[in-house]
Amino acid sequence: MIYRASHAHACLLVFKAFKEVVDAAGDSASDDAPVHQDDQPQHALDGHTSYALELLLLLLGLYWLQNDMGDFVEDGFLDGDQAGWVRDQVVEVLHLLRPMAVSLVDAWDVSDFQLNSALGRFDGRASEALLETTEVRVSQR
Repeated sequence: MIYRASHAHACLLVFKAFKEVVDAAGDSASDDAPVHQDDQPQHALDGHTSYALELLLLLLGLYWLQNDMGDFVEDGFLDGDQAGWVRDQVVEVLHLLRPMAVSLVDAWDVSDFQLNSALGRFDGRASEALLETTEVRVSQR
C-alpha cells in the first residue's frame, strides 16, 4: 500500500513539473515577439512544438491513469464507463501524435551510429539495412 501511494505521489510530482514547463512554454509561444529577445525566456517555443508537448503531457497523464486504473476504480474515483473513456482518449491522443512521431524522435538528434539500429535510419533504408544486418550475422556463424 505504501509503495502504491508513493508511486502515485511521484507520478503526480513529475506530471506537475512537466505541466509547469509546458504551460510556461505555451505562454511564451503565444506571444507575437521573436523567440530570442532578451526579455523572453530561453525555453520559448513555437506553437507547433508547444502543441506537441501538450499532447505528450496529456498522453503521460492518461497513460499513468490507465496503468493504475484499478486503484482509481477501486477507490471510487472512476467508474467503468469513465475507465473506457480513458482508454479511448489514449488512442485518440496517439492518433494525434502519430504524424509528429518522427519529428519528436529526431528532436533528440541521436545519430544512426548511436542508435545502432537499422530502424529509423536517416536515409530511409531500414528494410535494406535490416536484411544486411541479418546476412552479416548469419555469415558469422
